[in-house]
Amino acid sequence: MTDVHVISEEQVKTLFSMKDAIKAVERCFVAYSDGKTGMPPIVTSYVKKYGGVLEIKSGYLETDCIGAKVICYFEQNPPKYGLPALVGVVVLNDLKTGIPIAIVNAAPITALRTGAAGSVAAKYLARGDSRSVGIIGTGVQGRSQLMGLSEFFDIDEVRAYDRISDSSMRYASEMSEKLGLDVKAVEAPKDAVENADIVVTATPSRKPIINSKWVRGGTHINAIGADEPGKQELDPQILKKAKIVVDCLAECKVRGEINMAISEGIIDISDVYAELGDIVTGKKKGRGNASEITIFDATGMAIQDIATSYEIYKIAKEKGIGTTVAI
Repeated sequence: MTDVHVISEEQVKTLFSMKDAIKAVERCFVAYSDGKTGMPPIVTSYVKKYGGVLEIKSGYLETDCIGAKVICYFEQNPPKYGLPALVGVVVLNDLKTGIPIAIVNAAPITALRTGAAGSVAAKYLARGDSRSVGIIGTGVQGRSQLMGLSEFFDIDEVRAYDRISDSSMRYASEMSEKLGLDVKAVEAPKDAVENADIVVTATPSRKPIINSKWVRGGTHINAIGADEPGKQELDPQILKKAKIVVDCLAECKVRGEINMAISEGIIDISDVYAELGDIVTGKKKGRGNASEITIFDATGMAIQDIATSYEIYKIAKEKGIGTTVAI
């Protein structure tokens, strides 16, 4: 038998902040760029009968541990059963022996590390004087992305759109109170995008939501929603005129925002400027000038789940928080 530390959703939220997640995720980008990680392709299982999907994202960091996130997304859970749409666990194993050491609730991990990745991308790619943010999709990721951006930018105005108007109204109220920002709900995607310095797309869309004509020079876009083949949120013409940066090229070309534009021959792999890790390490330059459009295409990296969970595990052990189970 071996002792495994189990950490719940509420305990994760208590132990770890967005600032903590940003540090862990930026460290991941450096390790990935320097070849000190391992990360095989994502394994995906679709449950068509119930409109769900299970994904296994695994990998390791040489400085941390090896592990896997097993997560399900069942879109009908909230309206039909009153259950979360996103559920799962991160399992951590000792890097030298493979012995399980922890099981961590994956929902808050996913929210934190994705919001952190978007904020790290904006740190290097958005204009430093960015003040206005447009949010498309006001679910969990719409929230975590704004939380991450608020760590780096003095935001004056946020305009948020969701296809469910009640959701955007609720988002505006809750995020205004939570972050002390001027957040307004708007009635159309165009209203959120036009004149925004930073745009975030965080939807499950399979057709473009944002028109190329709405995006002005100098805008940075965090394209977060596309995370499986066939998904897209941006007019492909935006990709043609932008500097494209991805978290992991091997995954993004298959399931990220660029996947449809590549499969349709609108852009080529060679049009991707860099992986973000190469910019964080200084191997490539970030934003080149104040007028270029930059895009960060993120599908989410297993090493981010693992590093974030490992940091939480260490804190939980130190503070005596969580439950130890012999298995």
